[in-house]
Amino acid sequence: MAEQGTVNPWVVGSNPTSPAMKIIDNFITQQEQEDFEEYVSNSNFAYRLYRSHLHVRQVEQQWAHAPLQMSHHLYEAESDKASPHLPIIRKFTKKLEIEFGKVQLIRAKVNLSFPYPPMMNYEHQVPHIDLQYDNGDPVDHKVLLYYINPSDGPTYFFDESYRVTDEVYPKKGRAVIFDGSQIHAASNPVKNPFRFILNVDFKVL
Repeated sequence: MAEQGTVNPWVVGSNPTSPAMKIIDNFITQQEQEDFEEYVSNSNFAYRLYRSHLHVRQVEQQWAHAPLQMSHHLYEAESDKASPHLPIIRKFTKKLEIEFGKVQLIRAKVNLSFPYPPMMNYEHQVPHIDLQYDNGDPVDHKVLLYYINPSDGPTYFFDESYRVTDEVYPKKGRAVIFDGSQIHAASNPVKNPFRFILNVDFKVL
């Protein structure tokens, strides 16, 4: 389990076969953290209501009751649609370029979730991979999750049998980077009114 105070390690889950993920606290500067949270929580930054994940395979129907969430889609390569707010994540893509070299942005969005009365014990949402082909195979990519505000509601990671292998706790300024083939799921906050998270899917070129 990745503990709340983890700073800059390569972390392997409690299951020895769990893939490595990189957890980085203070991924951007303190001032950038404050500015980014203020920006995405402003009324000018509009959200729409979506299912917590758009692709629910038959094997996952047991999680079909998962709550809705609010999202602001910043970029979608498949449709080549971009929000006018897309430039706000340039600081994040620059950090990724430092880490990986040249990268290609595939999708980026900000998700906003709330406490959900039927799921008040940190039950996870739908286990999924962010990008997959029609046959279910994962698209080659990596994922950056960035926790925008002080909140709760861990991100869970799973093996192919949907057993939880690891969990990462939200902390403002924390980023977690992992391979896009890794099955994962969010959970709703219980003690905090909002959970803001930036979700960036990218490919290393």
